Amino acid sequence: MNLLKDAGQAGVYRLAPEQAEQFAAAGEDASLRVFRVSLAAAKSVPELLDAFAQALAFPDWFGQNLDALLDCLTDLSWHEKDLEAQPEGYLLLLFGLESLEKTDPEGLRAVLEVLSAASEVWQADEVPFWVLAEARGLPEFPERG
Repeated sequence: MNLLKDAGQAGVYRLAPEQAEQFAAAGEDASLRVFRVSLAAAKSVPELLDAFAQALAFPDWFGQNLDALLDCLTDLSWHEKDLEAQPEGYLLLLFGLESLEKTDPEGLRAVLEVLSAASEVWQADEVPFWVLAEARGLPEFPERG
C-alpha cells in the first residue's frame, strides 16, 4: 500500500472494519503516525471532540470546538516533540461512528468536513494525512491505477 505515502491522494475515506489492521500495518510501514480513535460512545459532537482529545492527547489549549479540532489536526508539532523520528505523515482510523450517524448526522457531516479540510492543509505541504472512518457515504479508498 505505497499509496499511503502519496499526499496527493490522501483524504477522508470509508473504512471497512475488517481492513483496519491491514491499514494500520501499512501506515506504520510507510512511516506514518497511526492513530486509532474509538468514537462508539459519542452521540454528540462535544462527545466526539472529547474522544478525539483523549485518543490524540490534545494539548490543554484545545478549545472543544470544530475550529480547535482543525487547529490541532493541522499542527501536530505539540504531539511529535517527544518522538525520536518525525513521521512522514498521519493515518487516523476512526471506529464506531454509527451512534453519531443516528443522533446527529449534521454534526457528523461537519466533523467530516473538518477532517477533509485538515487533509487538504497537509496536502499543501505534501504530507499525507489520511482519515479512514467507519461511516456510510464516504468514498472508497483509492486504487492505484
